[in-house]
Amino acid sequence: MPARILWVSSGPWIGTGYGVQSRYIVKALKEMGFDIMMFTYHLGGGPINYDGYIVLPTPAGVATWATQPIVSWYKKTNRNLVITLIDVWVLPNLGNEVNWVPYTPVDAPLDDYTLEINQPLQTAKAVIAFSKFGKQQVEKVVKDKRVYMIYHGIDTKLFTPLSDENEKKKLRQMLGLPPDDFIFGFVGVNESDRKDIPGLLKAFSLFLANNKDAKATLIVWSGTKPAPGKSYDLVRLARRYGIENKVMFPTDPDYNMVYTYDFMPNIYHVMDWYVTASSGEGFGIPIAEAMACGVPVIAPNNSSQSELVMDEPHTPRGILVNPAWVRPTLWTPTHQEYSFVDPHELAEAMEKAYNINDDRYSKNARAFVEDVLSWDKIIPQWINTIHDIENELKL
Repeated sequence: MPARILWVSSGPWIGTGYGVQSRYIVKALKEMGFDIMMFTYHLGGGPINYDGYIVLPTPAGVATWATQPIVSWYKKTNRNLVITLIDVWVLPNLGNEVNWVPYTPVDAPLDDYTLEINQPLQTAKAVIAFSKFGKQQVEKVVKDKRVYMIYHGIDTKLFTPLSDENEKKKLRQMLGLPPDDFIFGFVGVNESDRKDIPGLLKAFSLFLANNKDAKATLIVWSGTKPAPGKSYDLVRLARRYGIENKVMFPTDPDYNMVYTYDFMPNIYHVMDWYVTASSGEGFGIPIAEAMACGVPVIAPNNSSQSELVMDEPHTPRGILVNPAWVRPTLWTPTHQEYSFVDPHELAEAMEKAYNINDDRYSKNARAFVEDVLSWDKIIPQWINTIHDIENELKL
């Protein structure tokens, strides 16, 4: 019997990574003839038809991440397979009432200490990781289940290199950026310390201090409002490091511009290099989107970032910076250990990128996304994986 899938994740109309991945995957599977519905915690009221498939709502009064509506909709809609695109540790144990396969990120090493992850996974029928790193880590703590790996997909028609260098200057002027500066860029949430945006700002200040004649600007696409214990006051930190005139925050409320997901390629188009100080990524969608736009990447040599960037001698598409130290991070439920880069090391990588005059990085970055991460490569993997799960579970 074919799989009757209940896909659980962020709403497909939401511009977050999970929302965008759900938008493409669910629609593609529906078009390929799969019996698939979606449940999201981001919808109230009644079921809706979204882009050709049914999206089921969260009943009134039900807490976000509660498992009750998943089990309820699973039974009411006669499903026989649940796939969740949610960080697995936010979900209470789904139990044995459903055939559950989590499509989940792993952004740091797992071990027996990570019980909050390990225990929920015990009721999963199989696991799908976002990266080779994630697959290896899940296999360390889940030894009795099949573990698959499917990268996130990138729309290579939307995220594509600019063909005209003059367009880059026009976009920079529109965003208030110096048209002839070397532009480093970052895209990510200002939440907790995993992204280490303060470390990125510190590294950029060190780069400028060590290269006083450099014509360089950093664009940071992130929220700037501080929330004690949750996010940083990025504008104030830029002032602390003396780079407030060299850093742009286009998403700052005072900037007075509104953007959509379809506008995002333009943010990457203004960049010469993408740079991140992140201590761990389940996948790293902005890295892949930047590369799709022909923008090479500086990233820490950790988690999935290593396999996305991989500065191999013959196919360089970025620069990896070895982490300097590792420590538990308290905001995760499992106190996982994350590896952070030294801002001085990151500044040296920025200096190297600033002085590189080699378009192989850009070409190789784009080629990797086209060959590995484009949707025409990812969707067949989903089809094969679901069929394999059907056979494993005898659905």
